[in-house]
Amino acid sequence: MLLRKCLVLLAVLVSGGNVVHAQDNYPAKWRYNLKRTADKEYQLVFHLELSRGWHIRAHNDRGDSLMMLPVFAFTPNTELQLKGEIKPQGILENVKVDSLGMLEVYSYNVLYTQALAAKAGTKISGRYTYQVCDNSHCLPAKTEKFAFIMKE
Repeated sequence: MLLRKCLVLLAVLVSGGNVVHAQDNYPAKWRYNLKRTADKEYQLVFHLELSRGWHIRAHNDRGDSLMMLPVFAFTPNTELQLKGEIKPQGILENVKVDSLGMLEVYSYNVLYTQALAAKAGTKISGRYTYQVCDNSHCLPAKTEKFAFIMKE
């Protein structure tokens, strides 16, 4: 009986390690930072780092595709004023993704910048949903949350 418990515990630990390892190898890594541009005006910059060979659909790709565009949604807050649309910047490539055809995508590093106005102490939160593909397949869409408090 003790041997069975030890084997079950070992199996749980080994499979748990694989899950963490798989998450570490996900081909898209996100981080964000805030740049002050004027009094109470900022640029929220989402940095996306894609592993070699992986892509995310470009916002200016007008083609019909099953590959989704990244979507950024901010939690409504009367203390927060978004200024304009989020602006992507990165290396554009035309790639063929099996079953999707030719697509205009970003590769490597992409910046998504949102201009905003807020005062110190304002909570900024929301989520972004995105999908990454390599030349042979796409991973399921993934949603991640972000949240922070504005500091002066």
